[in-house]
Amino acid sequence: MEAELKEIASAINELSTVNPVKDYIFPLAIVLIGGLVAHFSAAYLRYLDAQKEKLDIANDWILGMQQAFNSLMAIKGNYFGKLTDAPLQRAGAFPEVIGSSQTIDLKMNKLSFIVQPLEEFSEEDNFHMNPAYISGLQHNYNLLINMLQRRNMLAAQIIPTLGQHYSTRGVHLDLELEQIYQVIPPSEFLGYVQLTEQIIKSTDELLIAIHNFLCQFPDICKLSIDTQRIKHYRKVVEIYYDRMDLLENSPTVNYGALAKLFRVTEEEVRERFSTGYENQPVPIEKTTESLKNPGVDDAIKKHKLNDSIKKRHRYWWV
Repeated sequence: MEAELKEIASAINELSTVNPVKDYIFPLAIVLIGGLVAHFSAAYLRYLDAQKEKLDIANDWILGMQQAFNSLMAIKGNYFGKLTDAPLQRAGAFPEVIGSSQTIDLKMNKLSFIVQPLEEFSEEDNFHMNPAYISGLQHNYNLLINMLQRRNMLAAQIIPTLGQHYSTRGVHLDLELEQIYQVIPPSEFLGYVQLTEQIIKSTDELLIAIHNFLCQFPDICKLSIDTQRIKHYRKVVEIYYDRMDLLENSPTVNYGALAKLFRVTEEEVRERFSTGYENQPVPIEKTTESLKNPGVDDAIKKHKLNDSIKKRHRYWWV
């Protein structure tokens, strides 16, 4: 009995002895580690969600601009290979466009993630990292579609009227201006000619601008989005285009004849039909052939891009 009492007393003494590591530090460390794990796990999930959202935004823009590109190609297909430099011939060779070209409404405020960091700023590559430039592409495309709709309304009135009075062979190639003015009010016909030239020039230049955007924007997105950590979610859409001949500019209008038609100077008429895209780079060749058989330059570019992506997204918490 005495031995049992001694054991109980010894156990009580041990319980009353404080072990700082066991009683304080270790429990606190477990709580701290658990909190850190929970914090970083939640932060990592938020990071992945943000990358997925950026990827969805990027693909929305790529597919939306691809839709705009296809609409412009459909418009150009109505007169491709049929134009001369004569304003009246061009107005006749460009028929009323039957189709469903629609404006696009892509959200600009979600593109901030592509903005080029100041320390990496480059004038050469800055076009497609500039939300204002990209917004301009969308805005100018929508303006062009609105102009096309106005021209279609005029064409629906003008072409049948001319057809009733003259043998035009579908495009009224041989009509003189005086003959046209006998049945069409001059202001109405000149508006038709002006819309025709604005659409032809804007279509040519916007096609190249949007094509180059579609070639370069996916690589920009790969730099801005941690695609490696969400590789099982989706991929950035890549666009390839083989008909480079359709990206060649249409024959330039005779500005002298156009100036005479509008009774202004040639300089004034050139300014009137300026689009702001005259000095843009030539079309980028990104064809399916380059995908199947990449050249040395393509391989070097891809290697540099992959290195940049790895460096940019090495530490997800930064």
